[in-house]
Amino acid sequence: SLAPSAVAAAAAATAGGAAAAAAAAASSLTTTAATMRSVLRHAASAVALVTVTAVGGAAHALTATSVRVPAGSPALLVFNVARDSLFGAALGDAGTRVAVAPLRPRHAPLAARFATSAAVAPRDAPHFVLPAEQVAAADAAAAAAGGSNAPAAGSVEADVARDALPPLLRDAAAVVGTVVVVMPAGDHVVVVAQATRAVASPAADEAEGHLVWLARQYQSVAAPPVE
Repeated sequence: SLAPSAVAAAAAATAGGAAAAAAAAASSLTTTAATMRSVLRHAASAVALVTVTAVGGAAHALTATSVRVPAGSPALLVFNVARDSLFGAALGDAGTRVAVAPLRPRHAPLAARFATSAAVAPRDAPHFVLPAEQVAAADAAAAAAGGSNAPAAGSVEADVARDALPPLLRDAAAVVGTVVVVMPAGDHVVVVAQATRAVASPAADEAEGHLVWLARQYQSVAAPPVE
């Protein structure tokens, strides 16, 4: 038989082993930001460009892989924005209008450009239908030069200028919505917007496919065959 001291030592060793095993099991189930990203890296995310017009008229854009449609009635859009980003500062509160444009493979350079939120610079202007303030500035410049830069009636440009819509990509479909909720979520905010109108997709888009983010890079997903 074992001496009491030996029994105690064996019990302590068993308990210690059980504790170590429990700790190991717990650590294997512990989710850190790094392990979470590692797991989700294998899931493709659709890429979209979200745009907003800040107070004062400056246009901002953000490449987002977090856009979701949680409800069809009412039609809602959800996306995440870093709290300390330029886009987050430009977003404001409920009532702000945003536009969400699903991107195509041809937009990969633009997606990379706005992967970190940024103001729409003059060099980006050819890609966008600009908000009212910038259209007015362009009109004034054209008038001063003896010409006219006014958008044609019924065009997307006219709609953006007249209705104070966010900047829209010239060659992409988009959904325009009004922010209804901005919810803190760690170092980000979750933005919920209610869709108010849609801009039709160019006919060639359906054949081109879709832009996704997968394994730390932009990739193209072919469009399904038309039956």
